[in-house]
Amino acid sequence: MNRFSETDINTALLAEIQAHFSAADVRAAYVVRLSELYEQPKDTNECGIVIPMPCKTAAEIDCEDRKVSTQVRRRKNGDRVECLLVAGGRVAVWGAAVDRARSHDFGRVSILWVFDDAQKLVEYSIDEQLYEDLWVAQQAAQSHMHSLEGDDNAPDIDEVFEYLECIELA
Repeated sequence: MNRFSETDINTALLAEIQAHFSAADVRAAYVVRLSELYEQPKDTNECGIVIPMPCKTAAEIDCEDRKVSTQVRRRKNGDRVECLLVAGGRVAVWGAAVDRARSHDFGRVSILWVFDDAQKLVEYSIDEQLYEDLWVAQQAAQSHMHSLEGDDNAPDIDEVFEYLECIELA
């Protein structure tokens, strides 16, 4: 259950994130202290990830599908990075964003999805096995001897929205 409500969001900070996202030439995940993301700060040092989804509605992406997996993806510049696949495998988030959100400390990562028609806060469970899977994906990404194979449990999805950069606001 979420400890924060979508109705308490710091709209000024969210507008700043959306403006930056619109001006950027790559999709980025934004790591933000949850206490700064909300109008009524809570007593926590936990961070969350903001995922802007312009031109998408909440009905188009099943962000509440809490099954997660890992995969190695390639950036436009050719660099390979480890990713956490969320939302039924439709969205790839760079593993560094998951790490910078301090998800290991809390056993979860909170993602605020910002769609054209809604905002949804979803918590995804992060356990030791998933962290190990991310580490293995990171090692594979850094090794040029491995192909771009992902988790055997990762869904086979044609269109994956990649957030392979991370902006840390925390």
